[in-house]
Formats: sequence, structure tokens, C-alpha cells
Amino acid sequence: MKAFAVNCTLKQGGEASSTDVLLDQISEELGRHGVSLERVRVADLDVKPGVTADEGDGDAWPEVRRSVLDAELFVLATPIWMGHPCSNAQRVLERLDAFISDTDDRGQMRTADRVAMVAVVGNEDGAHHVGAELFQGLSDVGFTLAAGAMTYWVGEAMGSTDYKDLDAAGEDGPDHRHHGGKRRAPGRGARRPALPRAVGAPMAQPQPATADGEPTNPATDGNGLQPVSTTDVLRDLAARGIATDFVPGEAPGSLLCTNCRSVNAAGDFTVLEERRMEGASDPDDTVLIVAASCPVCRANGAIVLGYGPEASETDSDLLLALTRTGP
Repeated sequence: MKAFAVNCTLKQGGEASSTDVLLDQISEELGRHGVSLERVRVADLDVKPGVTADEGDGDAWPEVRRSVLDAELFVLATPIWMGHPCSNAQRVLERLDAFISDTDDRGQMRTADRVAMVAVVGNEDGAHHVGAELFQGLSDVGFTLAAGAMTYWVGEAMGSTDYKDLDAAGEDGPDHRHHGGKRRAPGRGARRPALPRAVGAPMAQPQPATADGEPTNPATDGNGLQPVSTTDVLRDLAARGIATDFVPGEAPGSLLCTNCRSVNAAGDFTVLEERRMEGASDPDDTVLIVAASCPVCRANGAIVLGYGPEASETDSDLLLALTRTGP
């Protein structure tokens, strides 16, 4: 699966960009699910003003447009300027407008089978407002957006610290594996993108258990508190050396180890521990985090699976193979 991002920063060339930092984090999370992310900076391209697919005379948009259509996921990333999406983001939306009249043989916009998400960063308020503008524009030109399909960070209004500077400034810097998992002073914090559940949608208190159904010692955060999200559990596992990602293979009941790239029957993996977590508002919205060892390279890793009546057929098959109890 491919993702394509347009970075609308006003900065050109190799100049450091907070928007790029956020895209780095999105790319890392997508990579955990086998999704590759390519990106361009609008500021480095000669994207002409207009609302057609090709404005001619050296217009760089047709190549960007091809990349958008070649990907299944489109990421539109922008800084906030004057409380609004920056001028480059507005230009991208105007050029995307051409999709409204560009239909396929079904009579649908060519973007109809693609999804989009938004990334926003800035040293002032307005992330939700900017997200709303981009959501509406992307929806108008045919993209599907999941609920909460936005990740953002906003710092102190008129502040001098940018997102890209947090580590250097001694603040809580970007967490390059599970972005958005910490409060980041002096801003409002960052919100995780709407990626698959394995990335770490907030859950209720975890209910650890072994494959035998016996309780295990729950992970704790730095304050000795139990983790409250899938991300917290995955971070704790990684700290204990259980850091490889396992993803469903093409064959039913199989798993791909991202460390050695081998695909094996899920039953061949050695289960180390399990963590069952119920949804905060719906007990049926449950996931099971399974930590296991690859039968080929012996790397320790984890996979997050739907659990219970709402679990997919793929997840249910893997659960039956990985555990003795199943869903």
C-alpha cells in the first residue's frame, strides 16, 4: 500500500520544517503497517495558480496529481499561518478542485476510492479550524476521511519554540515511534492520526492476561500508573525488547515478521504474553495485544488484533492460532 504526502510548508529546499517532522512520524507509523510514504514540498515546485489539472507552461502540478492518484492514502500537511492553512495548502486545494469534473468510467471522481488525512502544525491556535477547512475541501473533491483523520501540534501563540525545536529546547520532543503519546509543553499536545487500531487509539485500563488466562504484571508509566492506551502498552513492550511488528500475511492465519520478512503460520509463533483492553465507552470495542517470538529469526514483537464480536475474520483466525482460548 502506498501513501503520498504534500508538505505545504512555506520553507524551501533542505530548510528544517516542523511539518516535515510531523510527516516523519506519520511515515514511521504507516511503515509499521507496511505502508510506504512518499512526499513532496510544494515550495520546491512550480505549481501554477489555477483550478485545472494542468495549467501549462512548466506547471509541476500534473506530476503531483499523478502521485496522488497512484497512492491509496493522501496526506495533506500544512503549517498554520494567520489562523488558517498556509497559502501553499490553499493552492493545493484549488488544484485538487479539478477532480470534481474529472470522472472515471463509473461517473465518479477519480479520487473516490482513496482516503485522506490531515497533518497540522503551528505556534498558535487554530488546528481544529484548519483541519475543518482541509477536511471539507478534501471531501468535496472525492476523498474519504475517517473520523479523527488528523494529527496536529500547536505551540504557544507568538512563541519562539517550534515543533522541530522541542528536543533542542529541552522540552518533551517528538516521540518518533508513537507520536502524540505525550503532552508537549508549551503547546496543546499532539493528536495521533487516524491510522489502524494497532497504532494506539485510546482505550480503557488494560486487563493483562497470559495465554492461560492468568493475570500478568501490568506495564506502568513513569509515575507507576497503569497505561491507558494501546500506545502505552506497545511502548512498554518495546522498552523490554519486544519491538518488532508482526502483521497479517496474505495467507489466512499467517503472520509476516517485519524483522526478517518471513511469513509463517501464526501457530508457529511462541506467545510471550497478551494484553486485553476494552473500549472506554463500548466493552465490545476490544483489542488484544499479543507479544510473541518469530519462529525464524527469534525476534520478539507484537501485533494488535480485534477481539470479541466485532473482530474481523482475519483477526479471529489469528487469535485462534495464537492463543488457546480464541475470541
